[in-house]
Amino acid sequence: MIEGLDDIDGLTKGSFALFIKVHHAAADGAGSVEILQAIHDLQAKPRAHNGSGATTLDRQPATTEGMPTTSKLLSTAVRNSLRSPLRLVNVARRSLTSSVNDLMHSNRKTQAVQLKVARTRFSAAVSAQRVFGAVNLETERIKEIRSLVKGATANDVVLAIVAGGLRQYLEDKNELPQESLVSGVPANMRGRSSESGGGNEVSVMRVPMATHIKSPLKRLKAISEATSVAKEELASRGESIMSDIGESIPPLVASLGIRAMTEAGLIARTPPVFNTIVSNVPGAQVPHYLAGARLVQSLGAAPCWDSMGLFHTVSSYESSFAISFQACQGMLPDPEFYEHCLDAAVAELYEYTKTSKRRDRVSDRSLRAAKRSVREAA
Repeated sequence: MIEGLDDIDGLTKGSFALFIKVHHAAADGAGSVEILQAIHDLQAKPRAHNGSGATTLDRQPATTEGMPTTSKLLSTAVRNSLRSPLRLVNVARRSLTSSVNDLMHSNRKTQAVQLKVARTRFSAAVSAQRVFGAVNLETERIKEIRSLVKGATANDVVLAIVAGGLRQYLEDKNELPQESLVSGVPANMRGRSSESGGGNEVSVMRVPMATHIKSPLKRLKAISEATSVAKEELASRGESIMSDIGESIPPLVASLGIRAMTEAGLIARTPPVFNTIVSNVPGAQVPHYLAGARLVQSLGAAPCWDSMGLFHTVSSYESSFAISFQACQGMLPDPEFYEHCLDAAVAELYEYTKTSKRRDRVSDRSLRAAKRSVREAA
């Protein structure tokens, strides 16, 4: 719990912050939202407690298995180890089939753009120091910007804002690549029939951010088209393939391999897969309370690693969106300036909505004038 926030603009006296740190192996973005909702109330008055001090919940008591014995743990581990090679062969077969299908039905030019990832200042080895920042905008503004491009989604608008902010930031440093930057966009794989729980159930789409396009509106159109292609490719290869690959590799082998590559600096020297990650995690749309205190804002802070020194998290709460970012301090030493770049990207896109409204008003006046002329002629 973080107190002493009385001098921060926009917060009432006595406000406090709650920083929750959860390992990504235990919960992904959707799981973290579930944790946040579980510790909050939907009304200002805290829920009643029973005599033992535990909160009384309107749900059935959870049923859990007993503590497994050592022999059961060992037998389960051996059984899973024996199954791993078979699972990996099956996943490889499915991956090959989906890749052939992509080559036969997808646009090769689009795939080439997605596979080529430029190296930026965020593609090096990260230090232990981090910076954090965020910008806020109203949901209504997101909707107005989204209406500029037919078929665009709120996630497309967020990607366009991040793309505009990154373009301005790197342009200021004289480091903007000629080719488009590529974003990793996590996709929630929790099926409708899946029970909520911990762990990771996500896949990742590769989406070109069109940072090589100067016009913000044309950039939004390009991003909207790119996300549509990425979703089609994700659906064609099967949403579970990426997670199945991870589950098929023995944990010890994966852990030792990643640790060895990190210590040798190989991850930082390999070609980057993404330039940044933009993770959109839908939040609660109604007010939440903790011990009677109203939740004012919810922000996400995702991890950075070698070759991925900038991570964006998009959170929604009530009628607003927040785009937060965490970065390696050496790569992004001026987070306040990057916040300004993101704000400027929002303003650029919103300016087009004003032009569109003026155009609609002119069209309405022209239509009324035409109807008047018809009536007068009659």
